[in-house]
Amino acid sequence: MNKKNFLKINWKKPVFFVPAIIILIALIIMIFGLGSDDEHSFIIAEKGSIISEISVTGRVRASQNVELGFERGGKVENVFVEVGGKVFSGQKIVSLSNKDVSAQVLQANASYEAELAKLEEMNRGTREEEIAKVQTAVDNAKRVVEDSENNLEIILEKSEIDLTSDYTALISASIKSSIAAKSALITLSDIQLLYFLNSNPESQELANEKSNAIFSLFGVAGASMPSNLISGLNSGTFEKINNLSIDDEGEFIYQVSEELFFALQKTARALDAVPITSSLTATEKANLASEKSLISGEINTLSSKMQDVLVQKSNNISAISIAKAELNSAKNSLAVAEDDLTLKLAGYTDEQILAQSAVVKSAMANWMKAQADLEKTILRASFSGIVTRVDVKEGEIVSINTPVVWLISDKKFEMEANIAEIDISSISVGKKADISLDAYGSDVIFSAEISAIDPAATMIEGVAVYKTTIVFDELDERILSGMTANIDILSDKKENVLIVPQRAVFSKNGDKFVNILGEDGLVIEKKVITGLRGSDGDIEIVDGVLEEDKVITSLVQ
Repeated sequence: MNKKNFLKINWKKPVFFVPAIIILIALIIMIFGLGSDDEHSFIIAEKGSIISEISVTGRVRASQNVELGFERGGKVENVFVEVGGKVFSGQKIVSLSNKDVSAQVLQANASYEAELAKLEEMNRGTREEEIAKVQTAVDNAKRVVEDSENNLEIILEKSEIDLTSDYTALISASIKSSIAAKSALITLSDIQLLYFLNSNPESQELANEKSNAIFSLFGVAGASMPSNLISGLNSGTFEKINNLSIDDEGEFIYQVSEELFFALQKTARALDAVPITSSLTATEKANLASEKSLISGEINTLSSKMQDVLVQKSNNISAISIAKAELNSAKNSLAVAEDDLTLKLAGYTDEQILAQSAVVKSAMANWMKAQADLEKTILRASFSGIVTRVDVKEGEIVSINTPVVWLISDKKFEMEANIAEIDISSISVGKKADISLDAYGSDVIFSAEISAIDPAATMIEGVAVYKTTIVFDELDERILSGMTANIDILSDKKENVLIVPQRAVFSKNGDKFVNILGEDGLVIEKKVITGLRGSDGDIEIVDGVLEEDKVITSLVQ
């Protein structure tokens, strides 16, 4: 069927004609409207309340939150708290082992009391019995000095005797060891000349080791020197050893013995270099083994004698040092006692009393320092609150300034929020805020107020913001540190003012306008002055609109 025929059928038959009329009317209404007030959406201007709020988010935290650690390290002796426990300001939390520091406190206290007593005595003046007492102290101090001097002389004499004895033993051992080394090299040479004068590697190694030993002992070369020539050698270290005397300097004796020790070691290596072959007779093998054992024993003996010298020298130094220190201490004590006696006999001047007063103050300062050091072994709560974490156990070693206990205040909780620069002028300390916590939903509201605003801005992603602290009005066990908070800060509120939706206001040429629907259905454009902008989408109209005016919110063009 073509289009023309289709149209004829629609218009001629009533079943198609009526729906077509309805559709046509609907299209006309949609395109041109009905011409009534319903063409535009409007509201009736009326008075009411308007509230301006700033909404931000923050996180709940304790008003005070601190990590506590020791100002000194040590071993934990007691832990007095546990997680969740309440503490009061100044309460002991953890203590370190402090016996040594306690002893220092007692010692410092005793020193202070002694100096104070001396000052009081100086202020009272000197009595005869006091002079006699000090004279006795001087006499006793002199006897101690004499005893110390005698003791030092005895120690010096004994030290010299003991060290001479050790040097004598070292000389004897060295002479014996040098002869043993010479004998061993003679035995080695006899075997070498019989079996190992060829050019094979074993013979060459033996020749090298023998040459090293002979050079170390006699100071001459002798890779293949026969035993009769070695027997006649008396030079180098061997000569120095056999010419040693106790009158020689101790350092020289020790140095020559040390050279012999190295020669013995090289002799031992030369003996070890002799190949044990079937060519050697049983006697030669036995002689070689005997020489090895003898040289090893001489090495050990000589080493022991040298060590005895070193130990004796160290002991002598220590003993003499102690004796000298005791003598110096005795002399110092005598000097103090004599000064005290002189002071007693002469009486005390004002300057001396002032000087002793300074000594007393110094002693008191030392005592107070010791007490402060003792206090550093005790960790106390810096404020009343709740323990949130304990990271230490009794017996554990802790380091200086390492946090061991975490504490939060049991006072009102607070939040910190960043307020944009555009809104900061609308808030101030004391402004109220409504808080909802994600944990309880938006229907549960907690009241709070601003307690502090940072005077300096912080830049976050290029935007200037001001850190603002908001404190809950009341303690509430439902509020816990770390919760996410939705904060609505009341920046301004007005009652009984004319308000319209913000979308009804538009700008033109720098002024603000609204459209009013007149009684005749005509749209009237009016210039207005606006006031407070509400957080709910409304805005205050200060001038330009009357109550009961129909303010158009959506204008149909």
